[in-house]
Amino acid sequence: MITCTFLITLAFFQNTKKSQWSLRNLRLFWKTEVFSSFTDYVKMSVPAICYAIQKNALYLAITHLQAAVFQITYQGKILTTALFSVLILHKRLSQKQVLSLIVLLIGVSIVQLSQLKESDDSSQKDNASLLVGIAAILFAC
Repeated sequence: MITCTFLITLAFFQNTKKSQWSLRNLRLFWKTEVFSSFTDYVKMSVPAICYAIQKNALYLAITHLQAAVFQITYQGKILTTALFSVLILHKRLSQKQVLSLIVLLIGVSIVQLSQLKESDDSSQKDNASLLVGIAAILFAC
């Protein structure tokens, strides 16, 4: 926040003549550059909020999963990206791409199944922690 304030004020000093430097002109600059385009800020806030929620979900996942399991499972974002590009953008995937996605899906599934099998021997608390971590990653994807 402090950096943004500094940069906007610096932009004022760079874009105005030295004779026009005043608090009144600085306030007017702030009003026109920052506060007049409210709809632009609302438009920008939607992806920013989604990004913040995703990062919090990933932080929750990394606290409940081992690093290797987290990394492999988070590669599921490639699957969701491919799925949405086919469904929404009507993009066609080549046979090589489909085969790669299937191999990735099998790899993620194997890691998850092996993690669940290892946790069968451990306590119920570990199972709940694992499920929270997996759910957080799936939400973030």
